[in-house]
Amino acid sequence: MAFLSAPPLQDSVIELDGSPDRKKPFSMAKPWILWFTDDLAARVQQSISQLATATVPNATDNGTADIPTRSAYLVKQAGRYRVTYTLRITQAATVSSDATVTLSWVRQGVTVIWTGATDTDNVTNKVQTETVLVQADAETDITYAVVRHSTGATPMHFELDVLVERVS
Repeated sequence: MAFLSAPPLQDSVIELDGSPDRKKPFSMAKPWILWFTDDLAARVQQSISQLATATVPNATDNGTADIPTRSAYLVKQAGRYRVTYTLRITQAATVSSDATVTLSWVRQGVTVIWTGATDTDNVTNKVQTETVLVQADAETDITYAVVRHSTGATPMHFELDVLVERVS
């Protein structure tokens, strides 16, 4: 990843614009405009990039079922990644339901497992969103899984969205 170039500290940030038709005679100096638009903006755009999204829509069951471990992203380059998920119940179970999202990745050769809070609300008008900062080894998977239970004649349906972004 490219480093940010040094700002033009030897130049003034503001310069006088001598145009007689200008209502405001001061403007940002051209070296600073170029640094902000060409260097800083480009670096910010490169620093965070969406790498993968996964959606598991309206998963259903008639009792207890798990969403098995699935790969959200195969890490090509070791580094920091931000993993965000959103879980939403799209149909509440008749009696009760719960769902727990688990993320995992490999860091320094060790599998790290992160488990989110169990959603036990059994309502359709809220979401559970979590963001986890992950330091992952190259050539390993960032994975997700859902353990869920549903009680009653009407099973719980849910939707899960997972987003992976490279941070550095």
